[in-house]
Amino acid sequence: MNGESIKILLVEDNEHDVTFFNHSMEKAGLSYQLTHYFTAEEAAADLSRNAEFFDLIVSDYRLPGMNGLEFYERITDLRIEAPFILITGFGNEELKLISFQSTADCSPIDRYGYWGEGKSSYYRII
Repeated sequence: MNGESIKILLVEDNEHDVTFFNHSMEKAGLSYQLTHYFTAEEAAADLSRNAEFFDLIVSDYRLPGMNGLEFYERITDLRIEAPFILITGFGNEELKLISFQSTADCSPIDRYGYWGEGKSSYYRII
């Protein structure tokens, strides 16, 4: 990025997780600009109104109203092509199956970033 800030859209309804996200980005030494929404509906409405380009979109799965996979489908319909990461602290086999059956290109990763099976509670969508 040649010293430029990464523009990140974060959809997360938990204030503590937003704080953790910010702390993790700062600890990694990344220069970033964060736009945060508590609901996927708010984020989708803003994305449909504005031509602003994000380098990365990160969304929780469990959100009030539209969930993270539904949000992914909505922004795909808007032809937004930024990489998308879906996260959840409540992953299970049912969510893994749903994510693999979606139109998203999904791969499970665990909270430490390792690929493969196991007790993965985070899912990445590219």
